[in-house]
Amino acid sequence: MPIMAPPDKFRNVDRLGRYVQLEHQRRELEQHLDAVKQEQTGLAEAILDEWADRGQQSANVDGFSLYVRMDFICNKAVGVPTERVCELLQQHGLSQLVAPAYSAASLKAWVKEQIRSGCELPDELSKVLTYQDMPRLIAAKA
Repeated sequence: MPIMAPPDKFRNVDRLGRYVQLEHQRRELEQHLDAVKQEQTGLAEAILDEWADRGQQSANVDGFSLYVRMDFICNKAVGVPTERVCELLQQHGLSQLVAPAYSAASLKAWVKEQIRSGCELPDELSKVLTYQDMPRLIAAKA
């Protein structure tokens, strides 16, 4: 019968200690990343405002191409219950968007298509939805 080596308790402690070190490091990096994202968001808003005033759409800086992309967003209006939106969607023949709540992605696509094709949304729906094109600053490696 072969002799079994005893468990390497010290090696396990080393792994646990290293794991905890990495956990601390990961949490610190996530906090730093959150701060970087917050600062970057503020800068993007200021840049977009400046570019809108100047009519500028893009720039190349330090190996990055920066440009404005319009992202379409669509959400229910603040304070409107989801159930009300679902009820109105069903009343207007859009039950495929509701199961048991509406599909935000499908609703967004439908509203976008209606607007792009020049159709008006039913009045009741336009009162319970907000929708707009939202500018976003994009940085792509040049």
